Amino acid sequence: MTKTLTVIAATGVEVPMYADPKHYITDAEAVTVEDNAYYRRCIKSGDLVYPPALPEPEVLTVATDSKAKKKGATDGE
Repeated sequence: MTKTLTVIAATGVEVPMYADPKHYITDAEAVTVEDNAYYRRCIKSGDLVYPPALPEPEVLTVATDSKAKKKGATDGE
């Protein structure tokens, strides 16, 4: 199994693809590429970066009233 990297170009930079230098990695979207020396050098030089982590999905929780009424309790308590 070939190892891969997910990378995106630094803002304003276009990096040629290793296997197809007529196509470029841009800052528009992250791409998955083969983990090789060429891409590692591009990361080290700052031309390629790892994409920011996707935000965690928000978990909605239902807040419970800490003064929950007990069964049979009256409003005056």
